[in-house]
Amino acid sequence: MGFTRTQRLKWWGHLHWMDEYRMVWRIFEWSPTGNRSRGRLRYRWREKVLKDMGVLGVKNGTTVVMDRSAWYDMVEKSKTHGGVKDGRRRRRT
Repeated sequence: MGFTRTQRLKWWGHLHWMDEYRMVWRIFEWSPTGNRSRGRLRYRWREKVLKDMGVLGVKNGTTVVMDRSAWYDMVEKSKTHGGVKDGRRRRRT
């Protein structure tokens, strides 16, 4: 899947093992108010992680994260996973 995606998954697990009073956890759980700008919406970090887990075949990442050994296995699997082709073609030069 790539180094960045693997690191994202590691951080997701680390976040879920934190205590709820930590500032990082509170920022993670905070949801902004108001409307998002017009046009194509950008992915939020949480949505990217959930998409990465979907590629790996994980339905509910929150329950998997609570079993650390299963989580570490999934992160290791993500290092060698090819991912899903998104249909975009690379331009030949």
